[in-house]
Amino acid sequence: MNCKASFTSISYSRAIARHLGLQEKDIWQLLVGTKISADRFIYDDTPIDSDDQKVIFQNTLNICDNLNYGLTLGETLAPPAHGTMGFLANCSPTLYTALEDFSKFLPTRVSFGHLGLSYDDEKITCLLHTIYNDDRHINRMVLEAFSISLNILIENVIGKPFTDGEVHFTYEKPKYWHEYQQHFRCKVLFSQPVNKIIIPINLKEYPNVSSDFSTYQVYKNLCQKQLGELNTDKYSTSDRVRKQLLLAPPGKSMNEDNVASAMFISKRTLSRRLKKEGTSFRRISSDVMNSIAKSYLRETDIPIENIANLLSYHDSSSFRRAFKRENTISPQAYRNQHRKPFTPENTM
Repeated sequence: MNCKASFTSISYSRAIARHLGLQEKDIWQLLVGTKISADRFIYDDTPIDSDDQKVIFQNTLNICDNLNYGLTLGETLAPPAHGTMGFLANCSPTLYTALEDFSKFLPTRVSFGHLGLSYDDEKITCLLHTIYNDDRHINRMVLEAFSISLNILIENVIGKPFTDGEVHFTYEKPKYWHEYQQHFRCKVLFSQPVNKIIIPINLKEYPNVSSDFSTYQVYKNLCQKQLGELNTDKYSTSDRVRKQLLLAPPGKSMNEDNVASAMFISKRTLSRRLKKEGTSFRRISSDVMNSIAKSYLRETDIPIENIANLLSYHDSSSFRRAFKRENTISPQAYRNQHRKPFTPENTM
């Protein structure tokens, strides 16, 4: 999927709204000075242009009245917050492939930031860029969040604190500089020539402790497809629920309370709106899980027991019963009928 360079997924601004605890009636506070209405912000997945995104960042700082907000925001931007791109990076085989996947697919989600990768005999260098150099407070907030998010990815992959590298920032040491120690275990330097994270070269091929080859191939093959589904122009309540369910990482299901909160409404309001559209959360959740299950069965060799875990079933028997109830045949029978033959091309 090719994204225009001047637009960014609205999901990040929604994540900020949730983190600030804003309700549906309060969303306007985040949008003052933008061309975005509250209805569009909540219901429409059309990307945000860079000018409006900058205003939203400024409003964020005004609402929280705290210049160190980027540090707090960064902790909420763990890989799953980046959608399919983040899931793919999280289950990449090695640290460097995780960084490559993150860098490759980042432009499909944001236009205000860029990750450049290079390495030599001693180190991997991750260059961090933003387009907000003209506003030091916004630039610092974005760089803080960006670097912490990347640091979380690194620690998730290596399965231990990231202590041997360095984080460099071009801006001067802020008054709250000591708070960086709560987020980074490695050396942090300020007033540097470029913004970057330096990783020792011995970690380049470090195996991902959470890697699963079959799951990685699923995300590799379906990344573009799922990103397309998450960026449609549809904004009915049913569509929005489906998208929230698709954003849930494997093995972590979202219940009705979680989805309602992510949509800035109460569980009762969600139920009422879905009923008006002739459906229910349970029905939509079942449809989404069934669709994902079919994708796993058709396109991977993941054992059925593992698929049950990925879909958050208590055991494989529960998954088999649910699948047969929806499709009239067992998961194994479905796989036998629809399995795509494995070829090297399938993994590209």
